[in-house]
Amino acid sequence: MSKLSQFQQDTQIAATLSAIAYLTGATQQETFTKMAKALQQKDLPTNQEWGLVWGPVTYESDLMYIVQGPKIQYGRKYAVVIRGTIDTLTSVIQDLELDLVDLPRSAPDAPAGSKISHGICEAFNRLRAMTQKFPNETLSALDFLKKQGTRNEIMVTGHSLGGCLASVVPLW
Repeated sequence: MSKLSQFQQDTQIAATLSAIAYLTGATQQETFTKMAKALQQKDLPTNQEWGLVWGPVTYESDLMYIVQGPKIQYGRKYAVVIRGTIDTLTSVIQDLELDLVDLPRSAPDAPAGSKISHGICEAFNRLRAMTQKFPNETLSALDFLKKQGTRNEIMVTGHSLGGCLASVVPLW
């Protein structure tokens, strides 16, 4: 069997991390435990090299988490993972809110006049509002990543609605 290219490996890792986002429990701790256990499976493309460092955090039907991956030449790899649509009324309605609205000002690098669906905008705002409590501070996903330094590689991934949001979140 031929060795996979870095792009193929990264694609498999992104798909695996996106699937792990659907492992939820009755509590945040139970969800964390299920995800952490999945990340330690030897037979997955994540190869036991990725670990939860922020989240998982939920807000209504949306869920996001951050994993830290292997060291690279100039820093570390991180992945921001966003869960997609689940079987709840809130989640399905979010998918159906298709009227276009302006991209929030929290995406300063977006071209002027950029539009997204109302449902994606609302989900984007919920992702931005998510925070994780740490012993000495409470951090949003963006604040957490900023504290890790500027020489890291950051992948944003998700499935379904999460995949759509993965195209907007990097603008944040």
